[in-house]
Amino acid sequence: MINIHDLETVRVSLTGSTVGTDVGLGAVPGGRKRFITYIKVHCKSNSNIVQVGSGPVAASGVSKVKFEQKVDETYEYPERPSMDSPLFAVASGGYVGAVTLVSNVSGTELTLQYFDK
Repeated sequence: MINIHDLETVRVSLTGSTVGTDVGLGAVPGGRKRFITYIKVHCKSNSNIVQVGSGPVAASGVSKVKFEQKVDETYEYPERPSMDSPLFAVASGGYVGAVTLVSNVSGTELTLQYFDK
């Protein structure tokens, strides 16, 4: 049974445009799934479009876009995260990645809340 103590949070600066950014979680362990429950994006310097999803290797872009949002300041979704209703899941062996679609991404930060099951 998953409980609040199983939630993890990662925060990363987004550095690549079309190349993508490895969010540092590594591959999802065999026989498990990684559930993303919350996303926060903060753009300090410019408007940006951010995509978050899964990919076959770290920092290779996002092959399955699950979240895409134009961000001018700070965007948080959902308002009330729920472990019972995650935003998306990444299968065993996959990676969570993020892509920014504006080449000047200085100051764009991504926060993810997740758990593995």
